[in-house]
Amino acid sequence: MIRVGVDVRLSYMPGVGRYIRCLLQGLSNPRSGVEPIVYVTSDTPLPLPDLQTRPIPVAPFSITEQAYWPVRIARDKLDLFHSPHYLAPLLSPCPLVLTIHDLVYHRFPPEGLDFLPLRLYYRVMNRAATARARAIITVSSFTRGEVGSRLRVDLRKVRVVPNALEPRMKPQPFAACESVRTKYRLPADFVLYLGTHKPWKNLPTLLNAFREVSRHRPECALVLCGKRARNEDDLTQRLRDSAREGRVLSIGEVAERDLPALYAAARLFVLPSLHEGFGLPVLEAMGCGTPVITSSAGALPEVAGDAAVIVDPLDVQGWSKAIIRLWDEPGTRASLTEAGFARAKEFSIEGMARDTIRTYEEVLAS
Repeated sequence: MIRVGVDVRLSYMPGVGRYIRCLLQGLSNPRSGVEPIVYVTSDTPLPLPDLQTRPIPVAPFSITEQAYWPVRIARDKLDLFHSPHYLAPLLSPCPLVLTIHDLVYHRFPPEGLDFLPLRLYYRVMNRAATARARAIITVSSFTRGEVGSRLRVDLRKVRVVPNALEPRMKPQPFAACESVRTKYRLPADFVLYLGTHKPWKNLPTLLNAFREVSRHRPECALVLCGKRARNEDDLTQRLRDSAREGRVLSIGEVAERDLPALYAAARLFVLPSLHEGFGLPVLEAMGCGTPVITSSAGALPEVAGDAAVIVDPLDVQGWSKAIIRLWDEPGTRASLTEAGFARAKEFSIEGMARDTIRTYEEVLAS
């Protein structure tokens, strides 16, 4: 039995939180050969019930935690420590495995003096943690390449273990979809975007494309939803203008329990990002049976495979034509839905756990 410590203090974050939930579900299988020990603060949302938890009396992003971790890890007699994000115990007395989801802040660093400490911490921690880690897990081949080129890491110690799709991300009954439409005052049919307004999410291109869509298909509505972020673009005026020019609704953050029905209620899902280390919403939409249009940037084509329409992220005309085409063609939507189901099945919790545990075993055997 491998005794593995897992830091889950960032489980409140949307993408990282999903990764942590799937990881722990796989590791908690009695046949996994792993005994996960989960580290939490007093306000950490527990990813799963019935986990062995250990309290951590220090907050993330602090110097204090680096002094605390070695004592805690030694006391708990861990065989290995897995950091599922870039916060890592640099002085860990046992081997360290690190997961890197993306290096987006290397390409799109938050601007302004307010974010200077975050930029410095991110870059210093990335380089220090990757140097210290015995093995690095990336969620895509694209991110593996970035780790090699941007952080100068020896790729022999980098393993690709894709994200898994949560079992709840599946087709939903009509009543659940109607309930979500009523709760968020959504139209009967709409195009869905889920994400922040951060610069690399490329919302201005989507809004420009939708202006053209509205001229040709005035009945088509675009619904934008997602959690607000500190370092995102201020698109308030753009959204007001877009709402006047077409049917654009910005509904803000959606409750986690409503996400499967929201995906399933949409006629199309769009993700026009300039950079993604994985692009989990693409996979979630596919799992829920919603046809996907996504960009050719980052790891998105790698995740989507042949089960989505791929468009250059900066091609406004390409986006408007793709949206209109799928809006008009139920046969094409049905084909993409079937392809999406098949694609989503390739990203299982069992496969993610198997490949992660293989990485643990390789580290401990080396």
